[in-house]
Amino acid sequence: MNHTIIKLICIVLSVATACLSATLTTKFMFSIGTDMGSPILMAALGLLLDLAKCATPLFVLFLWSQKMRLASVFALVLSMTLSAVSFSASVAALESGVVANAQNSVSYQRIESQITDYRDQVIELRQLAKRQQAAKQITKSQNTLSQIPTLLTRIDELSNQQANFTGSESVVSKYGMMISYVTALALELLSWLFVCVSFALNKVKHSCSQLSTVVHSQQNMRVQHTDLTTEHSQTQTQSFTLDTQLIAVNDGYFNNECEKAKCDSQLYFDIRDAILAKGVKPSFRGVTQQFKGVSRGLIANVLTDLHETGFLKNYRKGYAFA
Repeated sequence: MNHTIIKLICIVLSVATACLSATLTTKFMFSIGTDMGSPILMAALGLLLDLAKCATPLFVLFLWSQKMRLASVFALVLSMTLSAVSFSASVAALESGVVANAQNSVSYQRIESQITDYRDQVIELRQLAKRQQAAKQITKSQNTLSQIPTLLTRIDELSNQQANFTGSESVVSKYGMMISYVTALALELLSWLFVCVSFALNKVKHSCSQLSTVVHSQQNMRVQHTDLTTEHSQTQTQSFTLDTQLIAVNDGYFNNECEKAKCDSQLYFDIRDAILAKGVKPSFRGVTQQFKGVSRGLIANVLTDLHETGFLKNYRKGYAFA
């Protein structure tokens, strides 16, 4: 599949995952803020933390690619912490939906109806006892009040059943809590997966760009070598119009120049290949230790070309492998 299509899919799914995770986190923080009296502030804090959670995996991979190990470990710890917060908030928000589903079930509503009836009976008995006391019917009032503890006990029993209620009418009622945990965990893992895939695609694109640059550089060197040989051949042809002594001198001169150009071109490729194979250090001293008598200009050309193509990087006053 085309890398562009894969990258586009990752971007779309990353945005969708981030929006869903941010919505759940914001909803949870809003409910906490409602109890604290500042729901907007807590919702904004939850949104900010969740967006930061989505960005920290990029920081981890970038710092690691730059060989900043300590900073990447710190970013990884921060990312894990934010992911744990987002996971907890997502679970809490999903659990509220599961609880709401249980509360809307038939069995739950039946228990709630019974509790309401018993509470109404308790209120009526207390009101009746007050009227009996007002009518000086003390014995009847005491008998009426003696019925209330039984009703309160029954209300407590039903309340306990309601607190421990697990509906059995639907899959959500049976496995709602498990689904909440799995969904929240999947959101966190997906955010990391999409970031890793996008980073890998960028790395592949960068490697392909470097390879094409190297191939283009090699083609340019071959063209330059061909032009140089052609130019000297034309010069040698023109020199045949001179007298015999000048022909001998000029032929010797141009032949020496041609051999020198060929030697420099071959040395260029030999030095470049040795550096790419990491058999020679990318420095003037490292090259001259293996290639005796090579001019500093040729070494500078090789190092500059490798730096421009991305195989070398600046290090102190010289170069190092990228």
